[in-house]
Amino acid sequence: MNLSPDGAADKIGLSRVRARLVELTESEPAARRAERLSYSSDTKKIVLDLKVIGELQGCLAFDDPIPYTPNADLSPILDLARPEGAALNTELILEVYHAERTTRLLHSFLVSRSEKFPSVAARWASLEPDKGLETAIERVFDDEGRVRDDASPELQRIRRDLLKTRQNLRNRIAAALSSAIEAGVAADEQPTIRSGRMVIPVLSSGKKRVTGFIHDVSSTGQTVYIEPQDCLDLNNQIRELEAAEKREIDEIRKLLTNLIRDRSDSISSNGELLIQFDLSLSIAKLGNELDATAPRINQEGIVRIVNGRNPELLLVYRARERKKSVVPLNLEIGDSFHTLVISGPNAGGKSVAMKSIGLMTAMLGMGIPVPVNEESTFCLFDDILVDIGDEQSMDDDLSTYSSHLENLKMMLKDAGANSLVLIDEAGTGTDPDEGSALARAVLESLTARKTRTVVTTHHGSLKVFANDSDGVANGSMSFDVNTLKPTFEFRQDVPGASYATEIATRVGLPDDVIQRARELVGTERVQLEALISSLEESNRVLDAQIHETEATLRQAEKDREQLTERLRSLQEGKEEIQKRAIEEADEIVGEANRVVEKVIREIRESQADSRRTRDARADLEKARDHLADDRVRLERRIKSRAGAKRKSGSPVGAFKMEDAGALKKGDQVLLDDGRAVGEILSLKGKEASIAFGDLQTRVLISRLTKVGEAAEQQVIVRQTVDSSPVLPLTTLTKRIDVRGLRVDEAISRVVAHVDQASVASLDRIEILHGKGTGALREAIQDFLPTLDSVSKIEQAPWNEGGAGVTFVYLSE
Repeated sequence: MNLSPDGAADKIGLSRVRARLVELTESEPAARRAERLSYSSDTKKIVLDLKVIGELQGCLAFDDPIPYTPNADLSPILDLARPEGAALNTELILEVYHAERTTRLLHSFLVSRSEKFPSVAARWASLEPDKGLETAIERVFDDEGRVRDDASPELQRIRRDLLKTRQNLRNRIAAALSSAIEAGVAADEQPTIRSGRMVIPVLSSGKKRVTGFIHDVSSTGQTVYIEPQDCLDLNNQIRELEAAEKREIDEIRKLLTNLIRDRSDSISSNGELLIQFDLSLSIAKLGNELDATAPRINQEGIVRIVNGRNPELLLVYRARERKKSVVPLNLEIGDSFHTLVISGPNAGGKSVAMKSIGLMTAMLGMGIPVPVNEESTFCLFDDILVDIGDEQSMDDDLSTYSSHLENLKMMLKDAGANSLVLIDEAGTGTDPDEGSALARAVLESLTARKTRTVVTTHHGSLKVFANDSDGVANGSMSFDVNTLKPTFEFRQDVPGASYATEIATRVGLPDDVIQRARELVGTERVQLEALISSLEESNRVLDAQIHETEATLRQAEKDREQLTERLRSLQEGKEEIQKRAIEEADEIVGEANRVVEKVIREIRESQADSRRTRDARADLEKARDHLADDRVRLERRIKSRAGAKRKSGSPVGAFKMEDAGALKKGDQVLLDDGRAVGEILSLKGKEASIAFGDLQTRVLISRLTKVGEAAEQQVIVRQTVDSSPVLPLTTLTKRIDVRGLRVDEAISRVVAHVDQASVASLDRIEILHGKGTGALREAIQDFLPTLDSVSKIEQAPWNEGGAGVTFVYLSE
């Protein structure tokens, strides 16, 4: 990708985003990669990259901590290990060990979550854990990085001899010092080390009375440090053993280096994958900081930003710990037109809106998600060509304009149909008429090439050009004429007034100066600005009405879905009642059969005569037939009632009301053939106020069904809910929140919710218990299987709460 000219990354805000990305990396190699992260217009690659980053964002937000720790660049280490006979030092060997351990833990983590995060698992599927190398290094070094005594049998023998010899030396030195003190030639001090050998401090005046080798003299000359004669051999043995220890450790390090050399290819591959993971993880962290997502990527040159927020502004506010919100941007270019002319007041957000397009496009080309709604779509252009002035870096107007012309020259040379061009304050820096004419000529050329071009301007002639030309559209930043302040909201297809005199009034310029300025501008210009201002205000009011209408439509659709679901649940509940009633009848008959057989068995055991047995059996057969007939009649009765219900729309023991004449206060009614019985509180016209438990609502009388006599009412309730309290279906939500409750309180709430959900024929509910220490989750998940109505429980997917939510599936 060509991002031009030099310094364009700073101009659109990409440098700040990159700097934050570098801060979020955990290793030096990954930080260097982040600094050099380049743009790609390969749509297929970027779509896959963004999918991987999206899964990592979810993993960071909802899963357990990722077992990744930063690692050194392994390439230089492997280069040192390559020569035969090489022996890496302890620090470098441990760097390899840490990388191998991270490889194993990360590989295990990703494999166990391959269903949750398939793209992430696939991206790092080629990680090759080498437990053998990891174990070999662990056997040599302890947790502090010291070589273990049992790293080899020879080292163990050497260190055992060293320990014994040093103890013998300490005993001899202690005896020699004690003798010197008794002889009055040594102070009451401790033995010490000089030149790597153990010595005793002796007064200079008595040095001839101690036989041995002088190794050092104190700075005052009052004390000499002597190695006693009978300690020379032990000190020599220690020096020899220490040299042998070093040689053995070198041999051990050579052996480990050989193992590393033999596995250098897989170690190098793992190291590269770990660097890539570090970089991707930092991108995911940045995405979560920005509340960013991956929009759709198209190849048609369309940019449609829905509720986008400028990433640089978000980072600036974050760094300054400011809670100021960024006004969302909704903008489109590239479908029905290729050139967008943005106008409006100074400091109203024109440049920020234009930069947002370039910055977000560049970020997506680097595989970084952007803070927009998922309905947004972007194109990965081959070039992003920028002309954004920086007055503080210019010496005078001539240099500013010259730089502007150089950028326009570059754009006219390089821009094509798959280029994005950003021009800030087009036509400035020279005579206004000539400047606007030149700007128009440039825009005509770019539009003819179908280059996607965004310009900001105050020139009225460019607004007219946008209004009158094919492939060009106006846009503006809104301004509140009541407060004389910009709202920073973008208006598509509407040119914007500059509000120069209005802003000057707010700043406090004298009224006579303001009035004179308006006179000099001219009546037509003032009228044009007033017309644009009026149009902006009308659009603002219309947008508010549109948003309100859309919200109403969304709520209506939500209500429709809830009613459809309720109707389905009611139908399933009716069928379940029929099924249970028949099963009850079967159970009654079955129990009767068991009683019959028991009586016959008892008669036989009592050795009754055959006639008595025949009579008893005949009586019992009659009882059995009678019960079977009852079962058939019950089944027919249920079926006939179900048929009557289908025809009349009313349940057993109830009839439909079309007006208030047949209803009165206190009547028991059903709503929409539901199973929850409510009580009429009052009647008014065609509406009734109904109480369902603690819930009160007003409904049309035509939706009510009057329940019959009390006995029949009781039958309905018994068949429907056993002993659980009846709640209106519309008041029952699938999710219950028990966070912050004690275990006993939470379980009590859960039991009640499960009962109500079972009555409402819900197939699944969700328990929001949070993650915390996991104690509440474990208690709830241990208890749920004890409930008869629970068929299965499982943890929610990461994108629906993960370990903080439990899904409970209810029996049919």
